[in-house]
Amino acid sequence: MIISPDRFLADLENLGKIGWVEGEGMDRAAFTPNYAAARKFVEERMREAGLAVEVDGVGNVFGRLEGSDPSLPAIYAGSHLDAVPGGGKYDGPLGVMTALEAARAIRERGTPMKRSLVVAGFTAEEGGEMGGTFGSRAFAGLLEEPLSPEKLGGAGLTPEGVRSAKAAPGSVACYLELHIEQGPFLERRGIQIGIPTGIVGIARYEVRLEGEANHAGTTPMNERRDAMREAS
Repeated sequence: MIISPDRFLADLENLGKIGWVEGEGMDRAAFTPNYAAARKFVEERMREAGLAVEVDGVGNVFGRLEGSDPSLPAIYAGSHLDAVPGGGKYDGPLGVMTALEAARAIRERGTPMKRSLVVAGFTAEEGGEMGGTFGSRAFAGLLEEPLSPEKLGGAGLTPEGVRSAKAAPGSVACYLELHIEQGPFLERRGIQIGIPTGIVGIARYEVRLEGEANHAGTTPMNERRDAMREAS
C-alpha cells in the first residue's frame, strides 16, 4: 500500500489555512464559521476519496470506507477539527488527514480490508460552552449531564441530536489517532513517533480567597488583610 505524501501535505496545509491568523495562530473554535468551513473542506476531501460521509447530531463528521465484511465492528481513526484560540495548525487535523490518506491508499490499492475503516473528525474537543471533548463524549455516550436546550440551540444543536450521536454498542473495534507531540521528549531525541501508554489526568479546583480591602498607602503591612497576601 502506497500513500501520497504530496497529496497528504497539500490537504493538511490547505486545511491549516482555514482560520489561520498570521502572527496570532488559529481562530477556529467549534460552531463558528471558520469551523464550519474546515468541516466542509474535510467532507469534500472524504467524498473525493470515495468515502460515505455522515455528519451526526452534534457535528462530528465521519467518512466510511466499507470493508469486505461490514457486519464487523469498524476501525475508527482520526482526531478533532476545532482549535484553541491562537493554537497551531496541526493539533487535531494531523490525525484526521493522516487517517484520510490511509483510507485513500487502501481504496486505491483495490483490495478492501475485512473491517470497515471510518475516518473521524470530532467536534468541540477543545472546550467552550459545551465543555471539553464534547463531540467524542457524545459519540461514546459519556455526556454526564444533559445540556440545556438553550445552550444547545446556540450551537445549532438539539437534545435529540445529542442522543442520536451515541455510537451503536459493539460498532467500534478500536480507535487510532496520530497526534502532534505536546512535549519536548521525542523531538529532543530525534525520534519520529512514539506510542503513549498513559496520559496525564487533569483536575480543576475553584478556590475562593476572602480578605479585607484597605487604603494602599496608609495601612501598615502588618495590619493588612488583602486576600492574596493572606493566601501567600
